[in-house]
Amino acid sequence: ESLIQMARMSRGYSMLVLLTEVDRGILDELERGTLRQAEVLVLKDLARLFALSQMEKDMGDFLEDGYLSARKASWVRLNVIKLLSIIRPNAVALVDAFDFSDFRLKSVLGRFDGDVYS
Repeated sequence: ESLIQMARMSRGYSMLVLLTEVDRGILDELERGTLRQAEVLVLKDLARLFALSQMEKDMGDFLEDGYLSARKASWVRLNVIKLLSIIRPNAVALVDAFDFSDFRLKSVLGRFDGDVYS
């Protein structure tokens, strides 16, 4: 059982380090001028979505160990949904920024002229 707990602690600490570094990286790029404020807001929303979705995935551990109450667990779920609706308008642009082909993405929306909604 101690190995299971150690694995959970390692995963939790890794998430803390990852999210801390993502936040630091976003702020560093803003200071360098490689990101504009609008891009920073989108990236921070993505980081929040990632963090909350990971919490949602491991909600049982958070509740069992007393880190979250049922009310706060509900808040996590509601904010995942809220962030999805905030990020949705930028989803196509975010995926396009990686410049993957529509074939590679297996996208049924892809069009050669970029007009995915026509």
